[in-house]
Amino acid sequence: REQRVSHTADRELQDIEKKYPGFIHMKLMQGIRLSYSLQMVLCQDGSKVYRGFRTKEGELPTALHGFLYSCLRSTKVTRRAILLNFLKQFDDTQSTDLSTMLYLADNLAYIPYTVIDEPLFLIHHIDLIVSVTGTNILQAIKESLTVPE
Repeated sequence: REQRVSHTADRELQDIEKKYPGFIHMKLMQGIRLSYSLQMVLCQDGSKVYRGFRTKEGELPTALHGFLYSCLRSTKVTRRAILLNFLKQFDDTQSTDLSTMLYLADNLAYIPYTVIDEPLFLIHHIDLIVSVTGTNILQAIKESLTVPE
């Protein structure tokens, strides 16, 4: 039943993208946040960690939003815009909690990339984020560790 619902949702997303190009991209992050909320409801097994990938026995893990990315990755510009939307959630000015960031990071890690440009673009921007955010965090740690005189 779950698989049937998933396939129906995938078909509906494809139809919407064909009829109204750009509409799904416009609501992408809102939809991903709602999917995270749905995962919180579905995975009430006592675990407070919600992962952004699924595993099947004998197969490699796949991103929960891998199909969505596959539908929307028609051009280089849209691929990069999708990846940047994901990465914006990791910006230190955002108020994204750690478990949501883990969910998003899992999706980024297991998206079915088809062009080498995609993961390299992602790595480059992660490097930029870490260099800026890492410097701020390091400075905050240094300030908290200094002994008052």
